[in-house]
Amino acid sequence: MLDENQSVRYSAAYALNRIGIKAVPGLITALNTEEVSSKRDIADILGGMGDKANSAIPSLMEASEHKDINLRANAIYALGRIGSRNKQVFSTIVKALNDENETVRVNAVKAMGGIAPKAQSAVTTLRILLQDKSKTVRLNAAEALGKFPADAKLIVPEYIASLGNKEASFRAESAEILGVMGQQAIDAVPALTKAIRDKEFDVRLNAAEALGRIGVYARSSLPQLIAALDDKDSLVADQAGVAIDNIALSTIDNAQKLSNSDLNILISQFNTAQKIFGDFEDTENLTIAINLLKTERMLRQLDD
Repeated sequence: MLDENQSVRYSAAYALNRIGIKAVPGLITALNTEEVSSKRDIADILGGMGDKANSAIPSLMEASEHKDINLRANAIYALGRIGSRNKQVFSTIVKALNDENETVRVNAVKAMGGIAPKAQSAVTTLRILLQDKSKTVRLNAAEALGKFPADAKLIVPEYIASLGNKEASFRAESAEILGVMGQQAIDAVPALTKAIRDKEFDVRLNAAEALGRIGVYARSSLPQLIAALDDKDSLVADQAGVAIDNIALSTIDNAQKLSNSDLNILISQFNTAQKIFGDFEDTENLTIAINLLKTERMLRQLDD
């Protein structure tokens, strides 16, 4: 772990992870005694071990107070991966949400996302963080909040409204936030579909990405996404293609839930997209989706 060669350090970290719980005591000792640069790596390794490294929580909590920014950030993130049921860990992470350093706050939000399903009390804090001065913190807070479906859906209307803001930066970030919330932002699909035609390219870009993240529940946007494959900005066109691909992947997992009408419509739309992609894109996911939907349709016909 002390070697200057990054490749050697990665190999050592891999070996320690493989060793697992037996390596934890030695790592705790190193976390308490080694140089700061090594402590950062050790915190990462302990985090990667998950709950196997429970005994390292006290030392990581201490490291989360260290004056070194990167060590604090790594320790906080590790705590989120290890101590999801530990109330002291939760309190430590909440405290780090107010750290003066953006990197530490971002890692605290990520850690909060890891423990969120078991900590309903995190919702209030996450909603406050949606107003953080750092965009990265705001986005991570929205993603973590997405783990609380009922609470996430309560804030979706606010961002739907912001898609109509006069300022393009507000519209773009609103689309991005709705995207990181994933399926919890299903009510935003009509507004995001409209945003694909926004005059600003970054709004169109983020809207397309958001629809792809929502997946099969954004299938009504496919005609507009297919049209966006011809967007004047190549980045938007590419993102529209990615979104269609993501919806196809999501469809594969949800075919049995679709109505007969949806099966027919999706087969037609995916075929259209595949023809436009032509030889320039990997259409394997679309092909799989089309064939699976056809199979589902055939099985239903046999059942009738």
